[in-house]
Amino acid sequence: MKPYLVMDVDGVINPTAEEPRGYRRVAYPGSEQDGYVWVNDDHVRWLAEVLPRVELVWATSWSTEMWALRWLAKELGLPEDLPCIDVGKYGGVTFGRTAKIGPVEKYIGDRPTVWIDDVFGGKDWGWALDRTEEGIPTLLINPPSHLGLGFIDMGRVLAWLDEQENG
Repeated sequence: MKPYLVMDVDGVINPTAEEPRGYRRVAYPGSEQDGYVWVNDDHVRWLAEVLPRVELVWATSWSTEMWALRWLAKELGLPEDLPCIDVGKYGGVTFGRTAKIGPVEKYIGDRPTVWIDDVFGGKDWGWALDRTEEGIPTLLINPPSHLGLGFIDMGRVLAWLDEQENG
């Protein structure tokens, strides 16, 4: 069974900086909502390399706007019907844990997981370590939200996947 790749959108795929280097601005289609996202072609290539090795699932407040997630998936060269964990209108970090931990933990169960998000609390790192020590490999990747997912982060995921596959 493939490991999960749990991914956030804002601050990971879509950085928060005004004009992030290496990204192109892509406007939402149609009139459902005005706005845009930043798309990085390096992410497109990396996702194409990683997708056969993982089961990708979104964990984002975009879950309330599934049309937008389907559109973004298409822009990234991904299947448009990827599952999304319902994390609601995400509330940051509370008592040292990301507010997403409950829904994500319920969804992933005991499957090895890479979770990429720009907001983790201090206790989330211990949770990942505990899972790994219990024989459920878990890797958290925490890119800076203004830059989004970078080369080092992408390399860490690939190295972790190699380790899982080659033991």
